[in-house]
Amino acid sequence: MNNDLEGFGQWRRTVDTRLGTLETRVAEQASLRAQMDEDMSNLKVEFRAQRGLLQALHDTQQEHTTVLSEHSAVLSAHSAILNEHSAILNEHSAILNEHSAILNEHSAILREHGALLREQGTQLREHGALLSEQNTQLREQGTQLSEQGTQLRDHSAQLSDLQTGQQRIMAGVDAIREMLDRTLGGGN
Repeated sequence: MNNDLEGFGQWRRTVDTRLGTLETRVAEQASLRAQMDEDMSNLKVEFRAQRGLLQALHDTQQEHTTVLSEHSAVLSAHSAILNEHSAILNEHSAILNEHSAILNEHSAILREHGALLREQGTQLREHGALLSEQNTQLREQGTQLSEQGTQLRDHSAQLSDLQTGQQRIMAGVDAIREMLDRTLGGGN
């Protein structure tokens, strides 16, 4: 019987030890579950924050897409204006070419008149006193030629102004093209 009691006592100690180990493990598992629940709660909070951030990014992207569409429309309008200005510049260039041709014709006429005046001057020196009346007429023609020369100089000044204007327009067109190239190049 002693043996039975001793066996029972030993069995009870073993059961108590196992029961203590089991209770410790159950407590550890409960602590781990509580920690897991807390981690899951924290993850839910972070996921909500991430969802809000993603929504904000979506909204910002939509705003940027709208702004980009507006900028594209403005760029198209500027391109149309540039095309109009290029057409106007081409028209002005044609007019300038016409004026240059007219100026060349007037210069040729003026050279011819100069040659004629030199010939007439030689004849006037030869005829001297007999042709004094013609000399007066030639002075009047000289005055007219001087006025034509003044007009030619005015035309030359106008041509110079037109050329300067054309250069400014070309510089403006080049600047606009560079801005468009930078804008289009920067957008890619």
